[in-house]
Amino acid sequence: MGNVQFWRWRRGDWGQRVSDDYILRTVNDTEIQITEHEIGHGFGMPDFYEVPDRPPGGFPMPTIMWAGNSSTITNWDAWLLRYTWSQLKKDTARFPLVPSTNQPMNVAPRAKVTTSYVSPWETVVALNDGLDPAHSNDRTQKVYGNWPEMGTHWVQYDFDLAYTLSQTDVYWFKDGGGIDVPRSYKIEYWDGNAWREVKNANGRGTRADMYNTTTFDPVSTTKIRLQILSSSTASTGILEWKVTGIAL
Repeated sequence: MGNVQFWRWRRGDWGQRVSDDYILRTVNDTEIQITEHEIGHGFGMPDFYEVPDRPPGGFPMPTIMWAGNSSTITNWDAWLLRYTWSQLKKDTARFPLVPSTNQPMNVAPRAKVTTSYVSPWETVVALNDGLDPAHSNDRTQKVYGNWPEMGTHWVQYDFDLAYTLSQTDVYWFKDGGGIDVPRSYKIEYWDGNAWREVKNANGRGTRADMYNTTTFDPVSTTKIRLQILSSSTASTGILEWKVTGIAL
């Protein structure tokens, strides 16, 4: 902070400019008026220097947030702090509602996506962009495809933290022009040392125009992937891949 002057202020500046000399001189005082005033800004409370900034009916009692009006924090300041935060909480842009991480949810949007191969004109980020397809040849959104490759290819999610995973939902891409649903596929997870196939996988559907849901015994991991085996005549692709999990 150096010699920054604590009294400098301009509209749009939240203040909090207190010199280190002032803090050191007043650190043992019962009341540190200017520091208390500036801390108020840290809680989102405004200045009242200009008349338009003040309540139309005036203040019910002195306030430390109007410099020189009070040398101590008053009961009205305490009310103002509670009121300010009650209004800020209503601003959903400032405080978005975040789903509870202890409830099962689609964690795919939180993952980094990689693949063994993607066609140069397609993109692997289509898998977790959160867009639900209208049908298996929905070209109104990005898609993942691996034409002209055939055989076995994989797509993979890597997470920054561990999740307990128990379900996947795959919406296959089928365009009738070289990309079709797969012959079969496996769901694998990283156990910290090697890839393991999930146990008791129930589902693993390959139907077009719908999400194919597969449930399996819960696994705790930071990585999950699909090993996809194509037919002998077509490549494979995916429009959306959801993974249900709970953060550890």
